[in-house]
Amino acid sequence: DVSGSMAESIKNNSNRQMSRLHSFNDSLNRLAKKAKETIQENKNNQIDTTVEVFAYAFGLRSGNVCDLLSLMKIGKDIISREEIEEMKQRYVREMSGKYDSYSGLGSLAEKYGFGGLARKAESMIRQSAEDEIRRKIMNEVKNRLEKSLSEIGDTTLPINDVAELSESNSDTLNNSEELIFGSTPMQEAFSEIHKRFERELSKRPKDTLPILFVVSDGEPTDGDPLPLANEIKKLGITIITCFVTNKDIAIPKV
Repeated sequence: DVSGSMAESIKNNSNRQMSRLHSFNDSLNRLAKKAKETIQENKNNQIDTTVEVFAYAFGLRSGNVCDLLSLMKIGKDIISREEIEEMKQRYVREMSGKYDSYSGLGSLAEKYGFGGLARKAESMIRQSAEDEIRRKIMNEVKNRLEKSLSEIGDTTLPINDVAELSESNSDTLNNSEELIFGSTPMQEAFSEIHKRFERELSKRPKDTLPILFVVSDGEPTDGDPLPLANEIKKLGITIITCFVTNKDIAIPKV
């Protein structure tokens, strides 16, 4: 779940403020590292263990649902701070000509005693320009992401590769705040996940043990996902849910 409520802070064992989403990301990193170590220990003991992972993010402001590992693969090349800064400078140059015509209004208004009004107008113009540049950058990022995600398709990785991908893309979430923190389309996510499991299981041995792990802190905004959850269970998939909340839940299973 990368919807808006996941931006809220969460109690944690560190001395820094942390959002629910970043707390989950830290937990995922630790889990992936631990799994990587366990698999290596098993390998040393002649035990063959294979754990493969795919993931979906739901709650993006554009596209709603996407393959999270595919996003992490391409994110560092599209939504890095350097790439965003390059776009910003390009759009600033484009916009400067548009707003040059307002540049002399401040001194003219000051001359006739309208200084406060002139400063307010300049501030409004500046804010309008900044908002337009921000929209242009986000639209370009969204278009690039959608195109790249369509080209790359599904990403399923061994857990040790997930650990390495997560480590190398630690800034992806920090640079994605304008793209995530939308609504909570859990029903759409479950629909995509159901189709994905059908594709994945068709390529795997019959003794594969599939698990769906769901992390969310809110109610779905696009309908009831339970019928789809039941369809997923019919494929032989165990569903484990983690409901993130700041309240005590007396009966967790309910």
